[in-house]
Amino acid sequence: MKFTFPGAAEDKQETAYQDAKRLVLALSGEVTDRRIGVLFYTEAGNIHPAKVGDPDPITGHVILAIFQSAKNLSRCWLVLQENPNETPRRKLVQSLDEEHIVHFDG
Repeated sequence: MKFTFPGAAEDKQETAYQDAKRLVLALSGEVTDRRIGVLFYTEAGNIHPAKVGDPDPITGHVILAIFQSAKNLSRCWLVLQENPNETPRRKLVQSLDEEHIVHFDG
């Protein structure tokens, strides 16, 4: 799976990703360096897919990035944006397990 950061120009993708990572770090603590493209998470007893570039199935907001907690690997943060004029926000989810996480290439 090729790395992408939705809404960012090709030459700005890494900067946008690092900005999103700083948002999560500032509010939530350490995250791994793993670049996650897809995961499956549970919410209210249901299993939901989360894929970078697609809308979150619960909020409908576009998933810009997914970060994994360094302290608890089953906890992941989705960075969401409702529209381009909105500041991205984060959402904590509980991933199913390592088999249900797909990483970007490289």
